[in-house]
Amino acid sequence: AAGRSAAAGTSSAAVGRPKAGPTSRRTFVPPIRRVIVVPTLSIPVQVRCPDLDPLNHVNHVAYFALMETARVEFLSTRAKTLFGSVVIAHSECSYKGEIRGGTGLFDVTVSIEKVGTTSFTVLHELYVEGELKAVGRTVQVARGADHRPRPLTDDERALLAAS
Repeated sequence: AAGRSAAAGTSSAAVGRPKAGPTSRRTFVPPIRRVIVVPTLSIPVQVRCPDLDPLNHVNHVAYFALMETARVEFLSTRAKTLFGSVVIAHSECSYKGEIRGGTGLFDVTVSIEKVGTTSFTVLHELYVEGELKAVGRTVQVARGADHRPRPLTDDERALLAAS
């Protein structure tokens, strides 16, 4: 994808700079604030037929499932000890542009935005052909055997910082 390093999977172009919009007007894309600067993982995700609504664009609810697909891949490969032992306390999505039917694959760039005592925030950036279409965040809470929040271990913090 244009403006992104394939090796590192990081986004560098167009974010925080004016860019040409679909009607040749220039629009401003605000920079995405990352509290922790970490490498990101860019994961190709397939738009599925059930994700589309009658207007032939990805339904707003489907964005959360598409982000989940990328987040599960991210956690299962980068933070294996946390995979299956976290729950979502909060999720949000800011829509920047529509994703039309027929798009096929698009990229979801996943990174760790913040690490707290018992939780961490995952940043999701959805790109179609290098254009930012949505930004989502989820707050994941680590839980113990008693299903109550537990502090992240030093090893888990290191895994998240290296993710």
